[in-house]
Parts: sequence; C-alpha cells; structure tokens
Amino acid sequence: MTMSVGSVVKGGTMREGGLMLKDKYKVKVTKEDIKKGERGVAGSCPIARAVQRATHRLGVSVGGSDILVNEVNFAGPLKCDDFVTKFDENAPVKPFSFVMRKVD
Repeated sequence: MTMSVGSVVKGGTMREGGLMLKDKYKVKVTKEDIKKGERGVAGSCPIARAVQRATHRLGVSVGGSDILVNEVNFAGPLKCDDFVTKFDENAPVKPFSFVMRKVD
C-alpha cells in the first residue's frame, strides 16, 4: 500500500516525500534563536528557527501566532504575536515555550 503526499494518517499529515507532520508540537524559543533570528523576516525570526528545530522542516513562515510549515497551517498562542512585535521593534524579548497545533 502506498500513501500519497497530503494523506491524513493516525494524527498527522503526510508531507515531504512521506515524512509525517504531527498535529501539535512543543516549541522552545532559546537565547540562541533570539540572537540569530532576523527582524522582519518570517522564515528566519526566532520563532521560525525554533519551529524548524521542533518539526525538522526548513519550510517555515511565521506571522505572529499564524505558523506555516511546508504549506500546513498551525496556530500558536497569542504570546507569539506579542513576541514577534517586540522582536521586530528591537524591544527586549526572552526565551519562551509554547504549543502549536495544526489548523484543519
């Protein structure tokens, strides 16, 4: 039996040649993510770097609490919106953790 890209199977979505994305991820934004993150760049901000590490995917784009991973939509908490705003405005930010969940 073969599975096509985009098939839904046991709590996840198949993507990237059969690698499964889970329905939710625990994400930890570290001091290193903050240090290496780029202001105003949706795919290189600290949250994007942390999501890339958590999901093992490079195709990540962050718009506050709206997170896109290889064309699959996830939602983070509102504190992600606050973090992105502060980070982009060069205001001080601290490491934090959150759970992001796949949006159907």
